[in-house]
Amino acid sequence: MKRDADVARVKFALRLIEMNLAGLDGEEWNQFLREVRNFLRGKAPAEEPREVHDVDFLYWKEKEGSPGLLAKEVSRGLLAEVQGIVRYTLTSVAAENWLIDYGRRPSWGAGSTTVPDEVSVSANLNSSTKKVDAFLMKVEIEKGSVVCDLLPGDLRSYLLHSTLKEAFLFGLQRSLGRVDVSYLRRCPAGPECSRLFFAEDSRQEFCSPRCASRERNRRIRAVAEQKVMKRKVEKWQKGKDGDGVPELPLLVPATGPFKRPGKSRRAPAKPREALKLSSLP
Repeated sequence: MKRDADVARVKFALRLIEMNLAGLDGEEWNQFLREVRNFLRGKAPAEEPREVHDVDFLYWKEKEGSPGLLAKEVSRGLLAEVQGIVRYTLTSVAAENWLIDYGRRPSWGAGSTTVPDEVSVSANLNSSTKKVDAFLMKVEIEKGSVVCDLLPGDLRSYLLHSTLKEAFLFGLQRSLGRVDVSYLRRCPAGPECSRLFFAEDSRQEFCSPRCASRERNRRIRAVAEQKVMKRKVEKWQKGKDGDGVPELPLLVPATGPFKRPGKSRRAPAKPREALKLSSLP
């Protein structure tokens, strides 16, 4: 069963990897930092803060006329590092889901040739049963303390006195462990789209209705082209079995719209004038 808060946190991580951090300024930047803070504290990004414990490097300080400022600045460079390793992590999980569904790893893999030391994701496909018997995500933590919020409600745990990257990975690992990660997928409507997304239900195959419509139209065209090819082959077979010379079928490309051959528009060649004997020397 999916948990709404953890699903919201996974979707926030998906939004983070597509975000242009350099383009955020003013209130947008402050709102983004609020969401990061809630994520690190084990909450849904849009949840209202409740001051009990706090992450040391994101200590929230209230001021008059301001919804909240960071006492210690979190630079865009630090968040860019988090963005990169979160992208690697989520892509790795989607690739292992592909292994579970199709029995092989996809060609796009984790989308990176550099394997980070902080996190590893792996699934093991049993060769005899053809089923996955292990699906693990490991986060390396050099320092820090795990804090659990034991007030009524879901248990929330997060890292204290740690680095921003480790704390974010810890929070992401916790949320991925509480949802059905088979819903984390990569859109197959390539090459136009290859976005990572979290499906709303098990039947959702594409990230958006636009991608679903584009792929559906592509499949309809492919079926129509195959039917045209089949009719031409049948016509060729009938001509071959008869007395006449069979007409070779028109080869239809595997992809792209089918165009019926039209008549040539080239103007007919003019007949050459007869050579007159009087013109000879």
